[in-house]
Amino acid sequence: MGEGRILIIDDDEHTRNAYRELFSSYGFVTETAESENEAYKLLKRDSYQAVLLDLRVSNDALFSIAEKIKKTYPKAFVSMMIVDLTPGMIKRATEVQIDECMVKPVLPVKLIATIKKGILRYRLEEENRCLMEKLEQIEEQNRRWIVHDIQTGAYNRQYLNERLDTEIKRAKRHERRLSVLLCELIRSASEGDEQEADNSSPDGHRKLMKILSDSIRDIDIIARYKNGFAVILPETNSEGSSTLCGRLKESLSDFFEFDEKISDLDFEQKPAVRLGTATYPLDANVTNGLLEIAEKRLQ
Repeated sequence: MGEGRILIIDDDEHTRNAYRELFSSYGFVTETAESENEAYKLLKRDSYQAVLLDLRVSNDALFSIAEKIKKTYPKAFVSMMIVDLTPGMIKRATEVQIDECMVKPVLPVKLIATIKKGILRYRLEEENRCLMEKLEQIEEQNRRWIVHDIQTGAYNRQYLNERLDTEIKRAKRHERRLSVLLCELIRSASEGDEQEADNSSPDGHRKLMKILSDSIRDIDIIARYKNGFAVILPETNSEGSSTLCGRLKESLSDFFEFDEKISDLDFEQKPAVRLGTATYPLDANVTNGLLEIAEKRLQ
């Protein structure tokens, strides 16, 4: 990585060359500019971890140049070499976020140490920013999987219960209808007992999830429920949920079977699904009641 890239802006050729030799000898990649305009061209072309200003201009002009560079390249450590440093200059440097003002003459060792320290600070800040972004991504992923089913990406059963409670309260408060649709993936006899059912047929569950997602509105919520899914349908009465069932049967028919005589199905050809619905407050007015009635109506 080296010590970093530094741009030295100095209008005296002898001093520029001295700076170049000094910083290069300490491992810096060093470039120089003899004027403000030349410096801007270099800054647009390359990125620098540090900029050192030492121009024979008034302090006001030097501050203006430094301020412009700092605003345009805020991640660069910008330092100025000046003849004297007054309280007013310190205040202005702080206001425009100039990193360092050094009064001439400055010992080479001190100059190198100051620039190194400044570059290190910005590197650490950048690393910290990257780490914080990664941490936020991990936390967001964790928050997502806390309420989601890893296998399908649908919300999990805990979230279903909590969200359905919330939607029922909202429907009651605004005197609206609310429906729940269950879509159950039927197991063959060889798929094991009821406890194993939730994790059986992962491909079938993912396919079922995809078709459901493509068939519902943005405001509807899909969650895992036993060996299938529950869909919360806000602002939907019993007729609306029945209409959705009809559309779903058409969408599912290419991949799944529908039959009330489950035991007679040929599972080797197509898996089977059953659909059932219940509506608040017509059928029940609590979460468990709606789910139980929808489950009884699976067909």
